[in-house]
Amino acid sequence: AKILAAQGKDDQCEFVLVRIIHQYPKFVPAYCELGELMVRQRRVGEAIVMLETGLGHWPNEPVLLNNLGMCRVLKSEFAVALDLFRSACETEPQNARYRANMALALGMMGRYDESLALYMQVVPPSEAHHNLAFLCRARKDLTRAAVEFKQAEALATNFDMPGVTSLGWTAK
Repeated sequence: AKILAAQGKDDQCEFVLVRIIHQYPKFVPAYCELGELMVRQRRVGEAIVMLETGLGHWPNEPVLLNNLGMCRVLKSEFAVALDLFRSACETEPQNARYRANMALALGMMGRYDESLALYMQVVPPSEAHHNLAFLCRARKDLTRAAVEFKQAEALATNFDMPGVTSLGWTAK
């Protein structure tokens, strides 16, 4: 299915994935791949149904919860997305992507301080402010976006100076 998707053969890819799900209904990767294919084709509603079906078999599967959350973001259902990302984080707390997606949902809801705090847990401070700036811009909050872009630039510049470190950032 991945090879077919990479070749742009979406119809054949979908056929294979549907067949896999029919034969192996608890095979989580097939739900993820089919959901991703549907999103690429702008069939977000169908992707939601597919991911929810997968969650029927694996209710606490963090990948399915996260992907369903992303579908809800695409539909501007940020509160629902936040709950899904939070559930994914609770199941797999060390996953930075789920935490960053929570920050995305919070930022799109206008909860900037909470969003920034979460971003600071997963990326350096300059990137956290940069990410928040883009969310502010998406919400048409241009004043806050300008402040965040300026803060991101200042932190990025300071990060390159000797003796200045990025607080709270831990490399793995």
